[in-house]
Amino acid sequence: MRFWLSFLTIGLCLFESCNEIEDCTLDPYGNYAVATFNVLNNVNQIVVFDSIILEGYGRLSGDQDTLVDMLLPLPIKNNEAIFHYYTDSSLYSLAVNYKSLPLIYDLSCNATIRYYDLDTSYHSFDSLVIVGSEVHLDYVPINFEIYL
Repeated sequence: MRFWLSFLTIGLCLFESCNEIEDCTLDPYGNYAVATFNVLNNVNQIVVFDSIILEGYGRLSGDQDTLVDMLLPLPIKNNEAIFHYYTDSSLYSLAVNYKSLPLIYDLSCNATIRYYDLDTSYHSFDSLVIVGSEVHLDYVPINFEIYL
């Protein structure tokens, strides 16, 4: 009797451990691409913009802070986001193209959006490198490296 009870308990534990996780917070996608800034010929790597504008939406929060990296919001309405970076002496622009795909992991969770095929159609920075072409919080920590 004790053998069967132990066997049943172990079997139930194994069965429960094989079920999918239904935690809605484990979504690996976000709606922000990540850009890092590097100032050529500057040891301190300090970047400060007077304002950063997402065309059609307005100013981004934290746009007057000292930046090393920045989250770039990707609107779901479009497949392109155009950013303007203002300084006291210059204007930089960045046009990001992307594809989006709505996903539903579980009926109890909200839908999520997968952003992929990130590319730039225009930029006025000294140089720009696309490091990761998909927005994925687990394995793509940076999407763009921007050099001023």
